[in-house]
Amino acid sequence: MNRHIVVNQIKSEKSIIRLMPLIMKLWRSHIDEKANANFNKNEAGTVYLTFIIAKDGSLKDSQLIEEKTHASPTLKSSALKSLQQADFPPFFAGMTLPEYTFNIEIQYQVSE
Repeated sequence: MNRHIVVNQIKSEKSIIRLMPLIMKLWRSHIDEKANANFNKNEAGTVYLTFIIAKDGSLKDSQLIEEKTHASPTLKSSALKSLQQADFPPFFAGMTLPEYTFNIEIQYQVSE
């Protein structure tokens, strides 16, 4: 069995993504790294998360969006844990708000 994770592009309702593609790519790679480290079951599913990052890079809040999530309790827990373990560097210049809300989808895939 091969296990694979796809961490889709981070999305925000703010326009900073087009202004700050480097920080979004960096954050996504940190989440992907933790998600792969925490993925130890042969289960497939998709977990949709929303989270708030503060200006200093701290994770202020994270929530699983049940309506958009199709995964076992184990994968849900793994996704939340991965997000909470990820490192987020402080905001770059141009990110003027004290915090931003983001959405991300983590797809857990299993194949033979």
